[in-house]
Amino acid sequence: MNIFITGASKGIGRELVKLLVKNGHTVWGVARRDDLLYTLEKEIGKDHFFHTQCDVGNIKDVLETMRFIRKRSFHPDVVILNAAIYMQDLTPHYSHRFMTEVFTTNLFGALFWVEMFLPLFLARRSGHFIAISSTSAFRPDPGSLSLPASKAALSMAFRSLRLRYESSKIIFSTIHFGPVATSISPKYVSPIGRPKYPFVLTAAAAAKDIAKVIRERRSHDYFFPVLTTLIFRLTLFLPDNFFARVSRFLKKSPG
Repeated sequence: MNIFITGASKGIGRELVKLLVKNGHTVWGVARRDDLLYTLEKEIGKDHFFHTQCDVGNIKDVLETMRFIRKRSFHPDVVILNAAIYMQDLTPHYSHRFMTEVFTTNLFGALFWVEMFLPLFLARRSGHFIAISSTSAFRPDPGSLSLPASKAALSMAFRSLRLRYESSKIIFSTIHFGPVATSISPKYVSPIGRPKYPFVLTAAAAAKDIAKVIRERRSHDYFFPVLTTLIFRLTLFLPDNFFARVSRFLKKSPG
């Protein structure tokens, strides 16, 4: 299959590119850091990996990347919307500039690509969009207003798209990850680069979960890891302040 991935240079995206190319797929990855994309190319080769420097929040970059994609006649079967940023926009107080920047990447930087690729999918009556969301879409973060708000908006947008195109062959999947040990969430990473807590996924494990969703091809909401996110969802009736205190206690507990 041909697979397009945003946020391909680091974390989950990088591990996913490696896994998919290893499994015989052809991948087009985009990211803001061109140097990291070339480093990845040196590691996995360029026979099945194409890449473009692109800030997904910049429509000019998106359109330029689409020009390259069409020139290469790269027609994706799957589009994975993985790019995201995290900012502490409530420290020392609310920053609207940070809020706007996060929404531009996390929400609009995903939906731009839906607009770009949806006509292709509709014309050939097949295609799979996968939005990488988070359990933060369901709980507030005392350090960031923009991350949970942008992920909640992305999840709801995909629910609307799923409903609108349910009679078509287009698939809209949303993956809600619990904590993952990546640079976007340094509080979950130990000094040696491993998950800091037992319930935190590695980027490689998250990539394997995405690969399962690609194979399954269902318009559906997914939650990974299954057990801990199930427990999380069962506690959604708890008040936010109580849940936050419990979470802080668990993070302090030895694991």
